[in-house]
Amino acid sequence: MPTIKFGQATSTIFNVSRTKYGEKRVYVHPHGYASAASGWSPTGYLHPSGNSKKIEEEERIEEFQKKKLREFTIRELVDFDIVSGRVLEEADLDSIPIHPIFSQNVWEKLGQRQREWVLQTPEPMTGGHYIMDNPYILKEMKPVLTLASAFLSEMHTLPFLDALLLGPRRRVERCTSSTRFPDGVYTFWRRDQETRTANGSVECEKAFTKCLKALQKKIIWGFASGTLMPWDDAPQKTNCLGITHTGWDSDEREVVWIFLDMKLCDLLLRNDLTSAEKAGAQYYLAIVMIHELTHAIGYDFLDDPNMKVWAEGYEPYFEDSPQCELGYEMENSVFGGIIAPVFKAPAAPLAYRMGSSYPSWAHIGQRDQKTIVRDRVADYNDVLYLYFIPIQTFEDMRKLSFWDNVIRRFGFSAIHARSIKHGWGSLTMSLWEERDEYGVPESSTMRTARFKLHEGRQQARIQELAKSIAVYQLKQLSPSRKTAFKVLEDIMASASKEEEFYEFTQEQEKKLSAIREACIELQKPSNATDTRQRGEVVLLLIPKLEQAVVAHKETFVLLEASEAFRHGTFRDRRATLFRWNVGTRRLLNDILSGVDEAPNKDENLIATLEHLAQLLAQLEDVRLKIFPPLPTWTIGHENKPEGIAELKLWPENFFAEELAELDFMYHLYTAALEPNLNRCRALAANRMMINQGPSSISFYCRFLCMNMAVVGSDEWMEKDWEERNLGVEEQLKWLKIMSEGCTELWGSTFRGWIQWFEGRRKREGKGWMNFVTRGFGW
Repeated sequence: MPTIKFGQATSTIFNVSRTKYGEKRVYVHPHGYASAASGWSPTGYLHPSGNSKKIEEEERIEEFQKKKLREFTIRELVDFDIVSGRVLEEADLDSIPIHPIFSQNVWEKLGQRQREWVLQTPEPMTGGHYIMDNPYILKEMKPVLTLASAFLSEMHTLPFLDALLLGPRRRVERCTSSTRFPDGVYTFWRRDQETRTANGSVECEKAFTKCLKALQKKIIWGFASGTLMPWDDAPQKTNCLGITHTGWDSDEREVVWIFLDMKLCDLLLRNDLTSAEKAGAQYYLAIVMIHELTHAIGYDFLDDPNMKVWAEGYEPYFEDSPQCELGYEMENSVFGGIIAPVFKAPAAPLAYRMGSSYPSWAHIGQRDQKTIVRDRVADYNDVLYLYFIPIQTFEDMRKLSFWDNVIRRFGFSAIHARSIKHGWGSLTMSLWEERDEYGVPESSTMRTARFKLHEGRQQARIQELAKSIAVYQLKQLSPSRKTAFKVLEDIMASASKEEEFYEFTQEQEKKLSAIREACIELQKPSNATDTRQRGEVVLLLIPKLEQAVVAHKETFVLLEASEAFRHGTFRDRRATLFRWNVGTRRLLNDILSGVDEAPNKDENLIATLEHLAQLLAQLEDVRLKIFPPLPTWTIGHENKPEGIAELKLWPENFFAEELAELDFMYHLYTAALEPNLNRCRALAANRMMINQGPSSISFYCRFLCMNMAVVGSDEWMEKDWEERNLGVEEQLKWLKIMSEGCTELWGSTFRGWIQWFEGRRKREGKGWMNFVTRGFGW
């Protein structure tokens, strides 16, 4: 019995339930290891604790993820925008009417099933039964029905559908298979392009409309278990997502039943899905509905007076296809492949992927098992290429502008405009000498591996779209056509930015493995106490850290470019970058503490200290742009409704240390405005004392606390003006560098501290209090 959780699908990808993706996909902690990690959240480049055990744990988690995700990690899929916790834009397809073939009155009612069936009543659930009249089901299915209706509105332009309804129909030739065919098996073929596309494919549109009107009178949609159809005496071994079945209703009226697997709709009722997972589930269910409707449309062959009775169990073969499966032929025609979730229901999907080389050996089991394989026509593909589907694709498909400007102009191939290159392929070998009675050979998967090239039909589609973009500027086009080309151009440019972002981050990840190893090396007991060995490791580490920090800043620039194309903020990617920032900060602070404690510092050691401080300062460029997470953030914002809502979109307690430091800096500043700076100096000294070792203290905070001991001392104001001026100029230089391009909140703090330092160099040595209190807005 389904459980309704009435979720809004706004879950993040952090703090994930360990069993969300199935009982068999649970991360198991090493024996005796206490950890709450689910194994399904993205890991960081360097664990923010700087703890070697935590780093080792995250490496184990990534190995677990790679085993379950074809050598990919969740962090990689976040960089791909395949997995995300962001809330997608609302759909605006309301102006597209739900097609009558999907209307509420053609869905199963209680007491309508064929009398001979074992199961006479739909599954009971909250609100009644698992039928469309249940308000809970109707509410969640409306977006699916609208999306499926949008597909129907453009399907008449498909060569496949034109061939199915209007193309030549021929008997299967005996020579196409080494296995003998029964009578009544046919093929259907495409018409020439000029005939098919005449007057905007109007002939196919009329035939399609006529076919759907006829089906509407006898079709009944319903929900059932994927392993137990109403006519089954016992559960089946295999699960089906949908089934199209000719039969009768309770009034003995001949009908076409289409049952959908309840588990697909169950996903829409959950409250632990991300917005993207739910959008993908809606998209996938709409595809399954169109798939099954295609089988029903195929029954048109039964009404053709020029054909003999259709052989039992057979659908017509599409041209030279080696197997007959109209639903998958349609999917391949529309999408360039077969779409499926990464994890099958009842598990949450995580993401969706497409196999772009249909038919391959992996698809041979998806035909009716009692139909013959035609081994003397087109070959099955030995390699199945699979690609993840970017989340933005789901967002595109929910926008009316995408349907109006792109799909209606370029057809369904435009769906692939955002396709990423990276995926995986599986090589299958077959032995045609060993075939069963249906001509199916023995086969086995030999190898599965990642790749990063467009292959199969995907490659042709991408090239076709790119060619269209390249030439459209040279033509005299109407404003509407120019708009359509511009939208497609922007989509492909956005996809290019995504690819660039991913490629860059993965290249940096390879380089960072050395830093991980050095970080673990530094924390070994032998090195922790041996100053000489520690110094040697540090000297080897600095060049690598320098490269990594520069790359860190460049990655954020690429992220901002990607966000600009998407008109939104990618919190998941920002979180990954911020965790790296915190982890690197801890590492640098730990090294700084160790080097600073060394007695008798020579010039080289002092230079090393300065170099480390500069690296720490460079991290501020990214930190001050990610935290705080809202441009409107003010002191105490985490306790306001807007701040509370925002923090829920990040990992639990993600910014806890940053918020505590921001609060401290506010108190430090107010203490700095007091006539007596004793409290201010005490606050700064205590902060430095408790942040020795692998601390997450920022360079900004460290800078203020360390300088407070000097500039904030009574002795400072006794120095001559030239000396004070020189010292303050050096501090102002750092403050101005850090303040460049930061948020308004940080800008106001920098302005305040700049004024404060200005006051500490005034010629009079007094009166600076009035100067620094003007215009500072904590």
